Amino acid sequence: REKESAVPSDLETTVHEFLLEIGAPAHKIGYQYTVFAITQAILKPRTLDNMMRNMYPLIAEHFDTTSTKAETAIRSLIEKTFDNGDLAALNKYFRSAYSPDKDKPTNSQFLATAALSIRLKLKK
Repeated sequence: REKESAVPSDLETTVHEFLLEIGAPAHKIGYQYTVFAITQAILKPRTLDNMMRNMYPLIAEHFDTTSTKAETAIRSLIEKTFDNGDLAALNKYFRSAYSPDKDKPTNSQFLATAALSIRLKLKK
């Protein structure tokens, strides 16, 4: 039960292209939450300041779920992406936040890096 959002379609398309490029599994519930979270991070960067107070409640309200489920679903998507995604693309965008011998980026690191990468793509 997804509510309507005022997100420009080209922004949403670019977010989808980014996630598909890095190998994020589009069939996971966390995929839609992550698309929404990245678009919100681009449109309202302050939502990343406090994920528990700002971002997760926003996702929960938008998708009629809970903050905990949103957090867990995004974490799961990140895990799957870094376990099975496109290593070259992951290194291209996340080299400062990730290397195979380090832990995967946190949800906020992932969303902030994705939002910045997409913002830079849109400026070209």
